[in-house]
Amino acid sequence: MYLEHIQFVIRLNLGDKHKQPRLIDTDGEPVKLFIRPGETVIRPNVFYLGSVKVNLIGYWHKSLSKPLWIMTSLEPKRGLEIYQKRMKIEQTFRDCKDLLHLTKLMNKQQALLEQMIALALLAYVVGVWLGEAIRDVVHGKLDITQVPDALLNKPQVDANQHPKWLLYSGLFVLLKQKLRLSKKQVEAVTIAAAHAFGALVCGDVRSFV
Repeated sequence: MYLEHIQFVIRLNLGDKHKQPRLIDTDGEPVKLFIRPGETVIRPNVFYLGSVKVNLIGYWHKSLSKPLWIMTSLEPKRGLEIYQKRMKIEQTFRDCKDLLHLTKLMNKQQALLEQMIALALLAYVVGVWLGEAIRDVVHGKLDITQVPDALLNKPQVDANQHPKWLLYSGLFVLLKQKLRLSKKQVEAVTIAAAHAFGALVCGDVRSFV
């Protein structure tokens, strides 16, 4: 990728102590991957395998059991942002497989299989909206009046004060956690999720027509 001038974002595998990435700084000294919970460490212009110049960023959220170390050709924070979005995509596939049992579809005809997958994905979207609304109220401690805006925009939740809000996906909250809500909360999160789904389906999409 480096030789072909392709931009990259790579998470370092630190699980095997005998296969630690070989990174050196501009003085030729080994780069120590040390970080404390709650910290973000940036090391620009280090060299992978002694020759490939990369930017390095470490991120350890207090709610996570271990840190993320990202090696990238991009600006460090941009590389971290891209990888975190990739993690959300991976979580989406995991939820579809594990929580919606997408792997158990056994249709013998392709047309029926495609229809079932479409229904499963629609169920996923509805479940995510509803689950995230519940998560915002129960784990994020948002007032029910804040939920509609939080679903369509960045929710104003301090993840340091409410770590459980960050740990669980919306679908996991809806299908696996047995959370109790008041009647008003149930009405509020249902309406908010319905509006969010409607905005997604009928939203403004630019076209040439």
